[in-house]
Amino acid sequence: MRTGFLIATAVVALVSAPAIAEEFISESDLQVMDTNKDGVVSKAEYVAFMDMAFDALDDNGNGGLTAADFDVLLTPAEFSAMDANGDGTVSRAEFDLQTAKDFDAADKSGTGTLK
Repeated sequence: MRTGFLIATAVVALVSAPAIAEEFISESDLQVMDTNKDGVVSKAEYVAFMDMAFDALDDNGNGGLTAADFDVLLTPAEFSAMDANGDGTVSRAEFDLQTAKDFDAADKSGTGTLK
């Protein structure tokens, strides 16, 4: 399923070095995220896609992601980096914070968009 692949790609990009996140996401992935088809992915479009990724990964719908929810997508160190408070669960707030940081780091042009 293409959406599942995109979610996996987005999550890996999320936890990869932020400076390379933009290059890690392929042109076709960016086209899917570009919901208004203006040729760029705005922060709002990126956040909306990552919200969908969070919901898809949260199998039990409890609003938190454990290492098991990430399955083989993350190493233990990558998961720990996202789990800011160290409670063994990545909350929606922790996930959203990481998403925002990584988008800002990937936006090398400072335009608020990825392309």
